[in-house]
Amino acid sequence: MIPADKGRFYAYGRVFSGTIGSGDKVYILENYNPDTDKSSLKERNVTRTVLMMGGKTEPINNVPCGNTVGLQGIDKFMIKTGTITNDKDAYPIKAMK
Repeated sequence: MIPADKGRFYAYGRVFSGTIGSGDKVYILENYNPDTDKSSLKERNVTRTVLMMGGKTEPINNVPCGNTVGLQGIDKFMIKTGTITNDKDAYPIKAMK
């Protein structure tokens, strides 16, 4: 999570597969195990995707895999780290220490 303006944050990360864009419906997997805990699955919409260059941000429609991206609209539902996916049955990527 990277600070944005007015107390908001961008979820910053790398797109590992597919594409992500503004308006996409995603699932936030933070401290989540799909085998035992289906009730804590959070489904939200990405309100804005941005390309982050140093201290500047530039709005972008969608981002293909292999690139880094800043996502706005999910900062109230993710505290530190997590996996964002469009598949309900996905397993989260293990958080780095």
